[in-house]
Amino acid sequence: MANYTVLHNPRCGKSRKAIALLEEQGQKPAVREYLEDSLNAKEVKDLLAIAKFSVKDLVRPKEAKEFGVDPKDSDANLIKAIAQYPKIMQRPVVIKGKQAVIARDEGWFDEF
Repeated sequence: MANYTVLHNPRCGKSRKAIALLEEQGQKPAVREYLEDSLNAKEVKDLLAIAKFSVKDLVRPKEAKEFGVDPKDSDANLIKAIAQYPKIMQRPVVIKGKQAVIARDEGWFDEF
């Protein structure tokens, strides 16, 4: 069983680096390509319940606007939008047990 799950976009360099870092640490993360296997609204809510970030942090503003989503909208509307338009979600998200971080910045591994 994998200790980590990565919500991954294979076209994203930071996402590929997150997986590589985990593998360098001897981990074999479970990988979910969320653009192909998108999260439903319940899964987004479950993710946020363990996250060290808010739903607003999870939204990529530029991509949200491309889909007509206001990145400052209510949490409920943003959760629905992420489920409907997975491209607006920040990446990568790394989950370990009951914790989740957006693994974009150096040092994210230390947050667990």
